[in-house]
Amino acid sequence: MSSRLKTGGRKAGTPNKTTAEVREMLSAVVCAELDSLQDTLSTMSPAERLNIVIRLIPYVLPKPLQKFESEQEPALQIQIKRAAPLETNLPGRLAEMLKPRLKQ
Repeated sequence: MSSRLKTGGRKAGTPNKTTAEVREMLSAVVCAELDSLQDTLSTMSPAERLNIVIRLIPYVLPKPLQKFESEQEPALQIQIKRAAPLETNLPGRLAEMLKPRLKQ
């Protein structure tokens, strides 16, 4: 390792232009996809729609805080025998909820 002082390059805390540009481009792509999300989900099977909704939930709802191990409740087991049909406007509502977060 060299013992010379750093004299060039970006200063600490300076944002990387490439990263900002990539984030902006990805945000535009995702926003465009959100506009067609309801149509896309309507062509999927109920199981596929449920899988997509489950994957999108962490971006809309905050995760609960972890309890200390001594305070944790026993694990809850849920068994679903038959999936109920999804609300017909659910994809549209999810898209509207996600749009403001992506524009930040």
